[in-house]
Amino acid sequence: MAFGVVFFAEFGDKSQLLVLSLSGRFQRLPVFFGVSSAAVLMQGLSVIAGSFIADHVPRRPVELAAGSLFLIFAAWTLRPVNSKAHDLVTTHRSAFVASAFAFVVAEFGDKTMLATAALAANGSRLGTWLGSSAAMVVSAALAVLVGAALARRFDPAKLRYAAAAVFAVVGVLLLVGV
Repeated sequence: MAFGVVFFAEFGDKSQLLVLSLSGRFQRLPVFFGVSSAAVLMQGLSVIAGSFIADHVPRRPVELAAGSLFLIFAAWTLRPVNSKAHDLVTTHRSAFVASAFAFVVAEFGDKTMLATAALAANGSRLGTWLGSSAAMVVSAALAVLVGAALARRFDPAKLRYAAAAVFAVVGVLLLVGV
């Protein structure tokens, strides 16, 4: 149950758009492993603490923080890439860390996190964690493959502008409460 709910909830989600963008900017495997690690962690946190967060932390401050971070991601994406910085940014370790961090920020308070918390409250915590984690990993794999294919077919500068626009739109939507 958790796999199906989370897998379909993730389609077109801001975190999936983030993974598409990251896979066009970094090497695929570090992005996949960074996002997958973060997804497993986030789903575990959802199972453990999701209900508490939903009951005790107002949603609006979470949306404002996430919106602000997405605007920062938009600006960061527009930053020109010089060869020295590019070499540093595209190392396996930095791509892994950047992908994991960005994914955690994108997922915090997201509908998949809340759905996982709700499922865990009504069923097996272990089953919910395993199913929702598997759904996030499969969704990430698909997004990485699509993002990498787009990066091969389109001008990287145009993809950077498109990714920045997506981040900016998501950031503004979160800030205005949509």
